[in-house]
Amino acid sequence: GTIAAVRAEVQSFEAALRRLTEALPEPPAASQCPQPRPPAPELEAARRRFVAELSSAVAPLERELDELAESVRYTGSVLESCRAIVEAAEVEAKRVVGPAVGDVDAQAALFERFMDERARISADISVGRTRDALERALVWDAGHHL
Repeated sequence: GTIAAVRAEVQSFEAALRRLTEALPEPPAASQCPQPRPPAPELEAARRRFVAELSSAVAPLERELDELAESVRYTGSVLESCRAIVEAAEVEAKRVVGPAVGDVDAQAALFERFMDERARISADISVGRTRDALERALVWDAGHHL
């Protein structure tokens, strides 16, 4: 059946392949094969010039990629710092609870605390402590906008 037909096809293919290889001329002896020659001095000089020009052309790109990698690392560290600040603000927000709506005295006290905190934030900014100012503002905002 099927196996015999497949076997016959394979044998026919093998016979055809043998006939083709028998018709091919004998390959030359290894001693008759041409040996590779070292490149001519002009070709070697051209190759070296090409490599030098390519290296020179790629150098600015490599510098830009290095600068980009440094910027990405710096941005990652800044984002990590911001994440830490926000997490600290969230923790502080859970601790701070604002006054009930309609409690005039508590609202007035809250306003006083707000003004004091605003003054501290402004003072931090004026002396260049922007991180402290940002942390202070985030903590206040998180604690009073629940």
